[in-house]
Amino acid sequence: MAFVLACLAAMPPASAASGDGGLLHIPSAASLAHCPSSCGDVNISYPFGIGAGCFRQGFELTCNHATQPPELFLGNSTTQITSTYGSGFVEAPMFFNVTSGSD
Repeated sequence: MAFVLACLAAMPPASAASGDGGLLHIPSAASLAHCPSSCGDVNISYPFGIGAGCFRQGFELTCNHATQPPELFLGNSTTQITSTYGSGFVEAPMFFNVTSGSD
């Protein structure tokens, strides 16, 4: 089972926009050319990215190359990403620990 996590809430308010064109600024393909385009079986596209200059604030991903295939995570968290969508959404597996008992 997986759920879709909206990352738009992680974006800073418009007042936090810097002089690089602000929150709506989209970098050119040339400026993103050095950025990894995948991690394992997951394709990565802007606003998500790995490395400096490759992602919009709040959309940083981390690729763990110690596993085979490599695994993609949201920032430095333990939230594994299984798909990304250019609209600012990611898909992550969701696990439940269900216990039952009688009182």
